[in-house]
Amino acid sequence: MPAYLIADPCEGQCFLCAEPKNGSCRVSPAIRYGDPIDLTATVAGLTITPDELGRD
Repeated sequence: MPAYLIADPCEGQCFLCAEPKNGSCRVSPAIRYGDPIDLTATVAGLTITPDELGRD
């Protein structure tokens, strides 16, 4: 499944957009920096922590 991860380091949150269909996608509730993001069902096939993305 394709997915897009939107990280907002200023607000300290991320959103996972997945299941694209007819020009829109399903958007996850806000994910707080520090909480793991499960991407195992996506083409990435892994779990990451937003802190790994940095906040500069």
